[in-house]
Amino acid sequence: MAMNIPQIDRNAVIFELIPPSLRDENSSIAADNSEDDKFFEITAQDVANMQKLLTEKSNNEQALIPRKYLEEQNKKQRENAWKNCVIRFKLFGKYVIQALFLSIEPVSNIFDFLIEHLFIGEFQLKYLMKKLENNQINLLNSNIAPKACIVIHPIDNNLINFNSLDELLKNTKNIKNISEEEAELISNKWLSNNSIYQPQNYLNEENNLIKNIQEEDNSQLDKDIIKRKKARENAPYIRRVFQRLIKIFKTHLLLSLTISSVFVGLIIGFAFRGMNLSQESVRLINFPGEIFMQVLKLMILPLIFSSLVSALAQMDAKESGQMSLFTVGYYVITTLFATMTGILLVLVIHPGDPAIKQELAYLEIQHNPISPLDTFLDVIRNMFPENVIQATMQRTQTKYYFPLNKKTGNKKQDNSSQGGNDFNLIYRKKIENINGMNILGIIVFCTGFGIVISQLGERAKIIVEFFIILEAVIMQLVGIFMWLTPLGIVSLIAGNLLELTNLSDTAAILLLYVFTVLSSLFIHTFLTMPLIYFLFTRKNPLKVAKGMLQALVTAFGTASGGLLCLFRCVVWKRI
Repeated sequence: MAMNIPQIDRNAVIFELIPPSLRDENSSIAADNSEDDKFFEITAQDVANMQKLLTEKSNNEQALIPRKYLEEQNKKQRENAWKNCVIRFKLFGKYVIQALFLSIEPVSNIFDFLIEHLFIGEFQLKYLMKKLENNQINLLNSNIAPKACIVIHPIDNNLINFNSLDELLKNTKNIKNISEEEAELISNKWLSNNSIYQPQNYLNEENNLIKNIQEEDNSQLDKDIIKRKKARENAPYIRRVFQRLIKIFKTHLLLSLTISSVFVGLIIGFAFRGMNLSQESVRLINFPGEIFMQVLKLMILPLIFSSLVSALAQMDAKESGQMSLFTVGYYVITTLFATMTGILLVLVIHPGDPAIKQELAYLEIQHNPISPLDTFLDVIRNMFPENVIQATMQRTQTKYYFPLNKKTGNKKQDNSSQGGNDFNLIYRKKIENINGMNILGIIVFCTGFGIVISQLGERAKIIVEFFIILEAVIMQLVGIFMWLTPLGIVSLIAGNLLELTNLSDTAAILLLYVFTVLSSLFIHTFLTMPLIYFLFTRKNPLKVAKGMLQALVTAFGTASGGLLCLFRCVVWKRI
């Protein structure tokens, strides 16, 4: 049975190490073990006496006490002595992040803390005592408690680009900047309930090992920084710019390929238009894009279902209820804003073919039958689909039909206008199922499904583990399929350009339509969504937009929502 570990305040802080030459001899930064024994609940002498008694008892009884029993007793004594733990993470040789832990926490909580609070790229941890291979053992059994210093090593070169503490703080979350003395006071206060368990010589040996590793890391990092700095200064300007672009391209490889694929698709489309390709050739060029769109649509339903159910099922009933309300409310609000924005721009700009407008100019329509009430009611209807399987393929929408009646001289039967027209328009409303996934209905169903699973507790443990594993499998497939994005975008853009018979006439007809669509997307993406994000979080929405750039480019190139890429950006970039 899993141990229930209480939640604590990490009190995460960051400080810059004071050089030994500038450290004051009377500084309040004390040694690790300079506290008086009276400061602890159990003194070091008490622990030593207990160990001595156990040893003497074992010898007197001729080793009748099993070794396993003695190990269990020592383990319990150590757990009582070292309840609290302080871990320091050293970065770039001079910056230290300090956080508070409980000794019974698993080692995996260290990685969770770093991923949640530190955004510096890929890294690995180097600890002096033991390799952190088993993430399920606690900090005490891994020889980390009660205090440890873990050095963060870069996997790539991005980790050594922070030249100041302020620049590093921009890539952290909920970490305060304090002095080294203040950090030491926090550490001593947290460890005040512990007692001394290990011999002094062991701790001295440990501290010496820490000091040697830190000095080794400092010297190596300093050499690398100086070497790179000299190489950059001696290189020509054009070469430095080129190297910078290559570094950005390698760091954001998929994003760079996605952006480049838009321009490559345009170049191929315009270049092949003069070759008079056959319909079969155009279909073959467009075929990879069709497969890519089908893959995107294929993964949307399992991605939504697995992620929502697994997330809500792992929460308690109260938290899952709040999360479900936020999820459904957010989707309803954004959908309403998007719908109203689109309707407003259509009414203002009036996009469409001018020839059709002239043919229908004689019909005097006094008012538009589509009302905001119909749009609102359609949203509510879609929240509660009559068939969850049907919701994966169809959604409900209100439609109006305008059948043209025969000539009539009786003006009392004229329901469409009060004028003297010979034609009578009667608006007939009908609620129909149209093709398209009802995402809102699926979200509502998954939300209720996940809340009920969380309330069942241990009885639903198997199904919770199933959805957790399913989500991991789906996310792995998402990572693989995303590498098809550049090829799919090139194929779709080039194929669509080649399918247009008369590009100039089509462009003139679709000019207002394209302007309307782009205007609505601009308003919704850069005004509505950032404003909602800022009002609820009071944070800068530009950071989120930067992380979602790949999803935005994919949505532009494929003319779809890019939901698959959106999930990848949210999960992998921890937005």
